[in-house]
This record gives sequence, C-alpha cells and structure tokens, in this order.
Amino acid sequence: PAGELLTVCVAIDDADHRNGVLSVFPNHHHHELAPPPDMPLDTDLSEVDLNEEDPIPMKAGDMLIFHTLVPHRSSPNESSRSRRMLFLSYAAGRHGKDLYERYYQLKASAAES
Repeated sequence: PAGELLTVCVAIDDADHRNGVLSVFPNHHHHELAPPPDMPLDTDLSEVDLNEEDPIPMKAGDMLIFHTLVPHRSSPNESSRSRRMLFLSYAAGRHGKDLYERYYQLKASAAES
C-alpha cells in the first residue's frame, strides 16, 4: 500500500546542485500520482507544479525521511564527483514481507494493460 510506506534516503556522498541534489515536491502525499502512459513505473510530473520543487542538499551521512507518495527526483550530476544515495522503504509488518515483489508485479501488470 503506497499510502502507508515511508522512504529513507541516506547520502553516501555529499549531494549538492553540481553533482545532483535530490529534490522533493511537498504536499503531494495524499494520493498516488498517475504514471505517464508510456512509463508505468514512473510518475507523471505534469500533475505537479514544478515551481514547488524543493532541492535538499545533503552531506554524506545525512538522512532524509519522506512519505513514499511524495514525488522526488535528482538533478543531473554535472561534476566529476560521485553522488551515491541509499533509498530504503519501510512498511508496517502487517503488510507482509514480500512488498517489493508485489509492488513490481503490480507495476508490470499495469504496463501490460
């Protein structure tokens, strides 16, 4: 259930505007945004006001916690430095242990439709 997941982003390297800062679009966590017709595993950003983009520079070791339904993206890495981040998703145990597999099966079946 996407509405009940939490994402934790852990910066392995510093991330800034030169090497691809992570941005979020706040106040969109109340419902799942539709995917574009040709990319069922993505989010259609035409439903989002791009002026609301909130870049979040991070130092190595910083953590950013956000609702899984919050649209997010990284800008291109225009530097010679790495920008590694670890994304972890958390759900209540009542949803079982195979959420990852079920999520991608659902998305794959949507792509076939």
